[in-house]
Amino acid sequence: MKLRALTILIFAPSLLSVNAKPLYELQGGWNDQAQWQMTELKVGLSGLRHKVRSLSYVEELDDKISLGFTLSMRDQGLEICPNGHRQRAYRFEIMPRYQVSPSLSWGLGFAQSQAGEIAFAAGDSLKLETGESWMFSSRFGDQKESGSLELRLAQTSYSAHQSLIAPQEKAFIDTSLHLSYQISF
Repeated sequence: MKLRALTILIFAPSLLSVNAKPLYELQGGWNDQAQWQMTELKVGLSGLRHKVRSLSYVEELDDKISLGFTLSMRDQGLEICPNGHRQRAYRFEIMPRYQVSPSLSWGLGFAQSQAGEIAFAAGDSLKLETGESWMFSSRFGDQKESGSLELRLAQTSYSAHQSLIAPQEKAFIDTSLHLSYQISF
């Protein structure tokens, strides 16, 4: 059974395509409970693109505890206006999970994002800040059998060195709540 994650991003009424597909899955190796998965998500409009590629690894340590790692790359661009730009960002995430019941698991994790640069159509570029996140996740449902609903609370802190916000010499914190649904088919 292949797991496919579908995320719908609502940012314009003219959304043309959302495509999520597993590129590669491997189970086995030195531990038969370990799973590798490589996925790609593409959203396309005329003049706007957003692509996310991720490599995930999940290892079941015992019946109730698992450990997950994710490496991802986000590439996005806007070409339909004078302020057109292109941005590429990288992210590493580690999330240990505890299975509370057959239909509920909790996770507490850490992520680091390297946002790289944003390049503008005019030729200028801007170095973006690195963010560090702490996350708490609750997953409801059985992800392997039918589908699951995940509620994730994340707090990301950004530093203020060598960027657009450097003159203010202040860091900032972003707190967010994410709701996602993953279905198996």
